[in-house]
Amino acid sequence: MLADRLPLTAPLKGGTEDAVSAAWRDLHGAMIASLQRGGLEDVAKLAHGASGVPITIVVPGVVAVIEPASATTERECAMLTRRVREIINRPGPAEFGGFMSAVPIRHHERTVGVVALWHDSVDSELNQLVNPNARAAAAPSTRLVLEVTAAAVLTALVIEEAQMETEHRLRGSFLEQLRAGDGLTGAEISRRAARLGCDVSGGAVLLCVEVDGTRPRLVALGVTDDHPGAFAHAIEPVDGGPTQVWAILPALPDGGEGVVEATLVAA
Repeated sequence: MLADRLPLTAPLKGGTEDAVSAAWRDLHGAMIASLQRGGLEDVAKLAHGASGVPITIVVPGVVAVIEPASATTERECAMLTRRVREIINRPGPAEFGGFMSAVPIRHHERTVGVVALWHDSVDSELNQLVNPNARAAAAPSTRLVLEVTAAAVLTALVIEEAQMETEHRLRGSFLEQLRAGDGLTGAEISRRAARLGCDVSGGAVLLCVEVDGTRPRLVALGVTDDHPGAFAHAIEPVDGGPTQVWAILPALPDGGEGVVEATLVAA
């Protein structure tokens, strides 16, 4: 069991190579399983338990978590996120020299985040927490925990990307059938819309808006933000035609005309 091997410095110091490999396989497996239960927050907890030192996972726009959570403040997470964003947005390879120990997270041939120990140069408040762990930061076991954690985070990003792509295809296919008048029954429309998180059992408005080709996704996001339960999809132009955003808006209790007018104004 994984719990019997934590902290993982034990098999590294006295165990065989097979024991060490088994410990890392168990850790990685536990992290992948935890993605379905508690997401990257649970992954950070496992990393902290395995290494015995504070761990941070930062992917700007996706996650910013520090474990143990009892030592975390929103201000510290915000500082770490800002620092990581600055590093990954610089021209050239991302350099995390300001971290005691860090493993970059790379996706689609670019650095998108980092798994690291607490940052040691952002703020004096962080210094007080990080410096006592400087010795642990140099331990091979700590570096390996960071590498296994980075692999688990990358897996989470790939899964999320695949889910988004699948949902995008489902939305596009559904709207194309509605546009083409493929003879879907009311029950089929309700069922497929429900799978996409849109409840049309009380009726709905199907909306089409022509937009500037440079911002269709922003319009789609604006529609879904303004109308909870709605979904919108940008249709790429065909043969030089205009870009369109198609949306399904569940009917509001007070009627549908106001929904249409408000959406057109927002678009």
